[in-house]
Amino acid sequence: VWRLQADGVPNFEYSEVKALKEANIELAPHVKILYPNTHINTWSLFQVSDYCVTVRGTVGIEMASLGKRVITAGSGHYSGRGFTTDPKSVEEYKDTLLNIQKLHPLDKNARDRAARFCFWFLKRKPYHFQKFAIEYSNKDDVNHSLNGKPVFYTDSSDELLNSEKVKMWAKWCQDSANPDCIDRIIS
Repeated sequence: VWRLQADGVPNFEYSEVKALKEANIELAPHVKILYPNTHINTWSLFQVSDYCVTVRGTVGIEMASLGKRVITAGSGHYSGRGFTTDPKSVEEYKDTLLNIQKLHPLDKNARDRAARFCFWFLKRKPYHFQKFAIEYSNKDDVNHSLNGKPVFYTDSSDELLNSEKVKMWAKWCQDSANPDCIDRIIS
């Protein structure tokens, strides 16, 4: 929403809505689309949901951590890790959705796997560099957190560039085949 406003895009149509129209799919009256600017708190949806259907959104990790059955409609960084239902074909996907009521909630092992993945993804993957941070405005006219500005806690570029976390992250950027750079430095 913020990016579209910042780019001055008028009358924007979300790709999901456009895809439904192009496929001549009309949603049943009881099916509603919640747009990014909704005032509904997503946490309230987590509390009343039994299932989560997503392509690869973070919501799948969150819902699985709460013990909800997650059906993926694509491959992503967490599909196939033991806490999602991952149909292998369009036919299997349709069959899964048509029989969703037969899917059981996650067992303790799958829920624990999801919680561990969630921890590493949300707590250990994001980097917290000791030498700088991003400060976000709390002004009423700033409507998105991407308006943050870097604040440096050192005047020395050498001190910044030679910090352990910056060196580890730079090494990963330059020569790692691993898709994730996990912060293994306990701070």
